[in-house]
Amino acid sequence: MPELRQRKLYFVRHAESLWNSERRVQGTCLEVPLSPLGRSQAGLLGRRLSALRVAA
Repeated sequence: MPELRQRKLYFVRHAESLWNSERRVQGTCLEVPLSPLGRSQAGLLGRRLSALRVAA
């Protein structure tokens, strides 16, 4: 029987978009930019993930 290895799975939700901040319904437009808060969230996530050994 093959050896089972423990793996971590990270779930990440998208950062806030301009439409999120305006409480608009999304799904009709694919290119909604991030809000200032969303850019901050994405940067923080990038810094946190860069400290991990993550395999795609």
